[in-house]
Amino acid sequence: MHILHIIPAVGPGGACRAMVNLARQLCQSSLRQSIVALQPLALWELSAEAELGLVKAAHALSQESVCQLISQADIVHGHFWNHPRLYQFFQQALPSMRLVLWSHVGGVASPQVVPAEVADLSDRFVATSPYTLHELAKQSWDSHQRQKLTTILPFTAPERLGAGPKQPHEGFNIGYIGTTTPNKIHPRFVSMSAAVKETAVRFTVCGGEKGCQQLQLQAQELGVAHRFDFKGYVKDVPSVLATLDVFGYPLCADNYSTTELVLQEAMAAGVPPVVLNHGGAGQTVIHNQTGLVVEDEAAYGDALRYLYHHPQERQRLARQAQDYARQHFSPQSLAQRWLGLYEQLRQRPKRQRRLRAATGKEAFIRSLGHRRDPFYTSAADGDLESLLTADATIAAASPVLCDRTGGGIRHYQETYRQDPYLLFWTGLTFQHQGDNVRALGSLLQAQKLGFPHWRIALYLLRAARALGAGDLARQYQAALAPHLTPYPHLAQDLEQPEVLTHG
Repeated sequence: MHILHIIPAVGPGGACRAMVNLARQLCQSSLRQSIVALQPLALWELSAEAELGLVKAAHALSQESVCQLISQADIVHGHFWNHPRLYQFFQQALPSMRLVLWSHVGGVASPQVVPAEVADLSDRFVATSPYTLHELAKQSWDSHQRQKLTTILPFTAPERLGAGPKQPHEGFNIGYIGTTTPNKIHPRFVSMSAAVKETAVRFTVCGGEKGCQQLQLQAQELGVAHRFDFKGYVKDVPSVLATLDVFGYPLCADNYSTTELVLQEAMAAGVPPVVLNHGGAGQTVIHNQTGLVVEDEAAYGDALRYLYHHPQERQRLARQAQDYARQHFSPQSLAQRWLGLYEQLRQRPKRQRRLRAATGKEAFIRSLGHRRDPFYTSAADGDLESLLTADATIAAASPVLCDRTGGGIRHYQETYRQDPYLLFWTGLTFQHQGDNVRALGSLLQAQKLGFPHWRIALYLLRAARALGAGDLARQYQAALAPHLTPYPHLAQDLEQPEVLTHG
């Protein structure tokens, strides 16, 4: 049996790691496997996997070659998250196939909501967390779509699932390993951690360099940098876990986590995690059995202090977490579930499938779920007050919704570069963040590409004034004047640069 893996992008994130770990485990069976990446971010571990003969297809293949691989494959295994390249791929005319989609996101938080039409695209839709299965079953999927749902957990590499020897260390170490930018980590991670005042407590933070630098600046501003060790990206996760007493993993409220591989690794290493009850991470840990699940920032600090002052409870959680990890995150048993699913799917006939075509703004809005309304309003022909209110909501979007790699506004804008609405919304977010240089650039490009409503001149005026570009400001002031007669409060604002500049 030949399995063709299709993944939107490769890199050091959990989705690619889950795919690679599954592919490596399946190599022990008689399967043949190929991997196609639609938009690689970095070759990362796939270069090593290629030496093992796993990767038969590279991202640079022609469309004809990819179609040939699809025709030859018994099963196409799509690795799903809301990524514009994946949607573009399935809008093409492709050969008949049997398609299983494995969701690497929770699927219920914007911009990573799973649209019902994705269920129609697939033969089976596999969640990576029971949390996702439960939440999707409550959404507006019909009974036929819900019948396609099942769950198979991702798993980490076997060598990272064992409990190595603990490394002796001074003090009490609380560690975080993962994404360090605000599209995932809690925005007040540093202050939440530093609220634990016990002098023996130190914090180890591992993740991307850019995010670590931002967190380090926050620690310096709070005067607590001496309590943190920012290591940047680390490959040898077990060696870090061996030095930790507790794994502190607080994620932002609208994260799209699922069964987090790093939580599997922490539990297997006997490092009890403390997590907020947000997304799939809050469901991966069983409260008071494999770690502690808390509801808010204050409770997070209380939980860390509790484990510091109660070593016997910490040891109990560590033992139970290890037992749970061995029972539930076994690579061998989880890979066997995939083999069984592949065999079931192979009994079905191949069929053609295709997502409906969509513009950039339509493709983005599709993934927003209950948070789509401001975007619908902003793109419609409504009254001015409604439009300005929608724009203000978009401008203040969370880092998750603005993200340039995780399905956010900027991610779609960088894919659909000629979409004036995505450029307009990108400009609004830049302006809200005080980056008026990039705001002006995005808004000018949106105007050039035909953004249809005159109110864009209002935001251009604000950006020009903020940058001290007087001639440009006067140009947009003149452009606005004919439109503002019915809106005396806005006409008055034109004479108040500070109001326009700061909104």
